Amino acid sequence: MAQPLTKRSAKDGKTYTRPSDVEANIDGAIGNSLTTLEQRLKIAQPTSPGYITSECIVHLFRDAMAKADEQRLAALFAALVKRCERTLRRKIRDGDIPDAEAVRQVALDRLSDVLAAGTADLDFYEVHFNRAFKNIYLSALRSDKQRRNHFPMAPSEGEELPKLSSSIIETPEQEVLASDLMAAIDALPPKERTAVLLVKYEGYAVESSDPLQTTAATICGVSGRTIRQRLEQAKQKLSHFIEDLNA
Repeated sequence: MAQPLTKRSAKDGKTYTRPSDVEANIDGAIGNSLTTLEQRLKIAQPTSPGYITSECIVHLFRDAMAKADEQRLAALFAALVKRCERTLRRKIRDGDIPDAEAVRQVALDRLSDVLAAGTADLDFYEVHFNRAFKNIYLSALRSDKQRRNHFPMAPSEGEELPKLSSSIIETPEQEVLASDLMAAIDALPPKERTAVLLVKYEGYAVESSDPLQTTAATICGVSGRTIRQRLEQAKQKLSHFIEDLNA
């Protein structure tokens, strides 16, 4: 039987709970021999009998790490990385960005670091692996955009936004909440989204008494009062995301 999780959600303070299908998947894999496990790890279709979920792989990896079972660790790690590589090739395709391969490798390196750390933060990966890994590769994409100074002030629909300050992001759950916040900002009306990006991410002042200073107001060609109104409207729409993130 799978060991219960101990990490508490930053949102509501409750202990993480695995979905029932993940629990069942773990229970059905814990006693597998190495040979059986390796055979099951080759199954790629989630609907196929014997398929092991990514959440289950993380649990088995942690168990093998605690037992210093190097053979199981190697098999589980290789299978999870291979699965994530397939995801990355769909999500970060060659030709979409100049350094697609390098960005994919950064994402895999970050996942490896998280697994190697073996901390209680991995509890979240046993509950929502795809969401946790999605945030890893979105973070890698944002870092790459910042490095290339290619982030526009007002992104087009579907384009990713910059990562929040690392002083705010402390846990995998907060990473996901931050990613949800980014998506919510991207969905704001264009004028409100631009105001948020200019002031909160680009660091421009709302307005200035210096006529030569570039501000959010001068960029948008409106008054400081209008910028503040747009920020307040955006804040009301994003308030619950921010509260969850800072909980």
